[in-house]
Amino acid sequence: MKPLNRDSMELEAPHDADEAGGVPSDKSPLYSSEGGAARARPLHGSGWLRVLLAFTALLALTLVFHGSGSRDSAARIPTRPLLGGGTIPMMMMGGDDFVEWFKAAGAGAAIQNFYSYGNGPHIAPQVHAFGREKVFISTGIPCGCCGYDAPKIQPMNSSLAMGYIDDVLRQLNTTYADLLLLHHRCHTANETASVWRAFEAAKRSGKARHIGVSNFNAHDLATLLSVAVEPVEVLEAHFGVGVMDFEVLELARKSGIQLVGFASLSMAGTDLPTLAPAVSKVAASHGITNTQVMYAYLYNRDIVVLSSCFHKEDPSRCASYYEVDLAVFDIRLSAEEMSELDNVTLGRRTCTDCFTDQCQECAKIIHQLGCPLLKAPGQPTLFPVWGRGNKQGTQCVACASLPQHRDDVIMACGSTLGGESFETMVPKACGI
Repeated sequence: MKPLNRDSMELEAPHDADEAGGVPSDKSPLYSSEGGAARARPLHGSGWLRVLLAFTALLALTLVFHGSGSRDSAARIPTRPLLGGGTIPMMMMGGDDFVEWFKAAGAGAAIQNFYSYGNGPHIAPQVHAFGREKVFISTGIPCGCCGYDAPKIQPMNSSLAMGYIDDVLRQLNTTYADLLLLHHRCHTANETASVWRAFEAAKRSGKARHIGVSNFNAHDLATLLSVAVEPVEVLEAHFGVGVMDFEVLELARKSGIQLVGFASLSMAGTDLPTLAPAVSKVAASHGITNTQVMYAYLYNRDIVVLSSCFHKEDPSRCASYYEVDLAVFDIRLSAEEMSELDNVTLGRRTCTDCFTDQCQECAKIIHQLGCPLLKAPGQPTLFPVWGRGNKQGTQCVACASLPQHRDDVIMACGSTLGGESFETMVPKACGI
């Protein structure tokens, strides 16, 4: 999935974006780097109480740890070591136009691309002009669900996967990817294992310097780790204030897997009432923006920040955003502040997006029951559902939790296969 628009950000003055979700026609992710105090949504008495009670009925509360990256003296952006040797920058940028990002980040600037985005040929000349050796390119290929993110031929296998790898490198006019990711898990564990063998071959042949996955929960990750020969070096998934998967954080820590967080600002576009007060409190104490708090929350956990900026009509507008983004590396949050931000995540969450068959089926039933879902920006139809940034997200969860809806929702969303459950799937489908 591709990014959502920063310009729709509710938490503070609007402008631009955050990565890895979206539609090819959507060229602007969820993001805001403007200064100023956050605007907390008013609480509407018993209405919000009912929503919170319904939300908490699905979920429970959890807390975990905190860390920091190490700065490379030769670059503006700190780096983290990877299992296979080498390092990854602690900030990557999604988008279509990277000239201003290359200026801001300098040598070692990291960019994000996926096969389904189709923008490789547009990006390639920019990388060539700046110097391929100066750019860390993260890219990936499709598997599994849904729509434009799904492979054209299914089931996938090693041969088809290698074809996608060759094609995405050709589009980017490069002989190698610094990081090669599987965009989503495949429909079955065997299919995923077959594709992973192509990734391992790509690493051995030099087509990929590092390999990893995207949108894998702890169950998916453990299953792949049990058959992988080459290390799974990176997991890119949905991490942020209000949507932190503490289970996968612990598994990644034990396994030495580097995490990358996409769409880390998406909860700011929802109606979760506890988020704005918690984030704006930290912002006020440090004299920083709400966006910087939400990115610093990741950085202080050693999670790579994946930001984005899309201003096709005037890419130079992104320059000021980049300076604000890069300032997060000087922000240190206290253990107490991290704990307060941890508490915004209600209960068990999983870090995958909604682009799985299971989540889409759950969303269809929720939609049929009249609960408010969010259509992906630029997408002509509701399905596949977006699965985040829903301004009516808590209302959707409360609707799905009504006694008259519960049996239908449990039947559609309650499977415990694949590491998900009613508790994790309903908020994901509702986009909160």
